[in-house]
Amino acid sequence: MKTGNKFILHPSSFILALPLAVYFALALPRLTLPGLHNDEAAEAGLPAGQILDGQPISAFRDAGLPLGGRIYPLMVQDYIGALNVYLVLPFFALLGPTVVALRLYTVLVGALTLLCTYGFARRAFGTRPAFIAALLLAASPSFIFWQRQGVLVMSLTAALAMACLWAGAIWAQSNAKTAWRWAALLGLLCGAGVYAKLLFVWIIGGVAGALAVINLPIVIRYLFQNIKPHTPTPPHLFPHTPTLPDVFSFTAGLLVGLSPLIIYNLQTGGTLASVGGNLGTSFYGVNNADFFANLRGRWDQFQAVTEGRDHLWYLGGSFGNGGWQTALRLAALVIVGRAAFRRQRSRAPVAILLTLAFGVAQSAFTVSGLFPTHFAIFAPLWPLVVALACETIFNPFYEPMFMRLSGPPLSAFGVQRGRIGFVSMGMAVLAVGLGGLFARDVTVTLDYHRALQQSGGLGPHSDAVYRLTDFLKEAAAPVAAMDWGFAPQVRMLTRGGVSPVEVFGYSWEADAGFADRVSAALDDPATLFVFHVSQETIFPRRAAFEALVVQRGARIEPVTIISRRDGAPVFEVVRLNR
Repeated sequence: MKTGNKFILHPSSFILALPLAVYFALALPRLTLPGLHNDEAAEAGLPAGQILDGQPISAFRDAGLPLGGRIYPLMVQDYIGALNVYLVLPFFALLGPTVVALRLYTVLVGALTLLCTYGFARRAFGTRPAFIAALLLAASPSFIFWQRQGVLVMSLTAALAMACLWAGAIWAQSNAKTAWRWAALLGLLCGAGVYAKLLFVWIIGGVAGALAVINLPIVIRYLFQNIKPHTPTPPHLFPHTPTLPDVFSFTAGLLVGLSPLIIYNLQTGGTLASVGGNLGTSFYGVNNADFFANLRGRWDQFQAVTEGRDHLWYLGGSFGNGGWQTALRLAALVIVGRAAFRRQRSRAPVAILLTLAFGVAQSAFTVSGLFPTHFAIFAPLWPLVVALACETIFNPFYEPMFMRLSGPPLSAFGVQRGRIGFVSMGMAVLAVGLGGLFARDVTVTLDYHRALQQSGGLGPHSDAVYRLTDFLKEAAAPVAAMDWGFAPQVRMLTRGGVSPVEVFGYSWEADAGFADRVSAALDDPATLFVFHVSQETIFPRRAAFEALVVQRGARIEPVTIISRRDGAPVFEVVRLNR
């Protein structure tokens, strides 16, 4: 509001400041830890650095947009778009192609997710549930550490998901003159989400399933009315009945958002081939026909990620907040209970709960693996479910049925100060419970930070990759990568000064071309061969390599071992001794 020459901001303008402050305090420390992961470099850092340095760009399947004699990538995998490559460019331009610059970008994507979560919830449900959802999300251990490595989990999809819901909420409340514009934006965001990562269809499918369940009784009543002689009134669908301009606008926006994916498949057919080739059993061995077994596994994973336990083992420990399971079960019970009694304003919370439920159910079918990181797209939804259930108690006018159940007001105990006297015992107990849930998440996140500082990261996330890079840079020799998990990082961190050639081949057993690729490297006596030690190996090639060396009448000479912070070996560097 403007008064004279002064601007007076409404207090609600600052409500998001606390969740953002908590989030940045937990997400920003020691951004170089854990170690840079293969996919962070391959799917954003390396090609972005190549673009800025004027080097040939590593375009997936050599497909992309030809400009100035270079190919600018459209995709980084058959099912992952190149959005991160281009969005991180300003950060690299300012700070250089570093790990800090890359992860600062993804942390800011997390802040955008918080903003969109708050914006959607405030538009659809009010300020209080929006604040609670944002605050709970800001402290979530899974959310924090997923955002720090946001390229790895494609955390941009969570921001796009909440932006879609926000745009959809505005569309539902718009008049006929402006609704088509929001429908177009909604379509654009949906298309961009699918382009960003194909699993965004879980969000679209979840929303579609939720709306189908809620609107089915409305459609049935409409069809029943249509049988009668009188002219039936048009059905009023939830959350809003789309008009023909809305449908056309949404479709146009969707096609624009999908256009990079469409162009890529016109060039290569890669996405279609990848999906088609993994429908039965995926590359990672997931049998999609065994849906219910997969669903049981997914449910276990979902419980783990909400609590922040198990899946973050690579940080150096496993901690967790078991309170989330109780909170989610009670929240679901309240939301479903209100819907069963057909209470006013009960359909929107049910829609959010069903979106999450249908999304998790769809995740049991995958063309890749059953990875816990896939749930990053749902990270804002489970805090939102809890926040919506809490509104039933915090707002006595929202659900009169719960007024008696929430206990007497504090004024009955002699507390008469202002609004505090109207606070019920139920409200006070719920506030304490939410505070405990939040505080435990903060504690768990700090526990992970301490463990990470000690370990430096484990497995493919080990910061040993930085020491490997320093060694190879100093050695200034040709490098052959004998396993997955470090070549893109070395190329990115040395800005192409060291370019390991991945000769191992992306198959579980050595392929037919393995011998030729290794022989070409063996022909140069200066070549350094980098292996993972046995317990860290992804694609085992040591035996096949040793057989080729024996055929040449040579032997393997150890050069160095690169270890983790606790002294456990990670990489072994060898050369050929003739």
